[in-house]
Amino acid sequence: MIKKIISVLLALFLAISLFCFPVLAQNDKVVYDYAKVFSEAEKAQITDAANRYFTDNGCSVYIVTAPFYGYWGEDFLKENPGVDKNSVILILSCNSSENYDMYTYGKCDRLISNGEVDIILDDPDVFDNIKYEGDYTSAAIRFIELSAEACTPEIALAIAVGIIFGLVAAITVFICVITSYRKKQHSEKYPLDRFARLEITESRDMFAGTFITKRIIQSNRSRGGGGGRSGGGGGHRGGR
Repeated sequence: MIKKIISVLLALFLAISLFCFPVLAQNDKVVYDYAKVFSEAEKAQITDAANRYFTDNGCSVYIVTAPFYGYWGEDFLKENPGVDKNSVILILSCNSSENYDMYTYGKCDRLISNGEVDIILDDPDVFDNIKYEGDYTSAAIRFIELSAEACTPEIALAIAVGIIFGLVAAITVFICVITSYRKKQHSEKYPLDRFARLEITESRDMFAGTFITKRIIQSNRSRGGGGGRSGGGGGHRGGR
């Protein structure tokens, strides 16, 4: 009996440990240069950075250029149905205002917080290189680096949490099984069903009085709305 329990607990522990490791991903095409602003060498640099930073987090990153403002992340996904749905997208609108927008989809949307989005978009190597220097390559590489850091879960922490939860579950099951097994081996020490019966011989209702509490409810309530993503279509996290 004990051997079977240990075997089940070991199998459960191994199963939980397997789910703690990330899925490796490879970005084949990273740059979608619709505005024709990157050279082949620059595309290669950006792609190399994407494969270097995004290989171990199970996500993908795409750098997209558009010759006008108003090309959204949803437009990109519709035109390229084969791209990874767990992705971060930077769309550079190569217009007079040098606008750029960030989109997140799938688990990237859950991993990257709004605070991290602002940090990425406002980073000097991203903002200044796009707005003032016109160095899209350096901006894209820095964007990839920061986005990868935000998308990468704490592997050691995830493994530790998984192991702790697995051990807690295993110990709980072990204790429950042992307790149940021991209960079956012991006879009833005291016949509660014979000597501990409760019989009600008298009942009485007593009225203790009433209490009334009055409360004034204000009718002119103020209504407020929370902030949200505005513009840019679905998946839009912010732009500059």
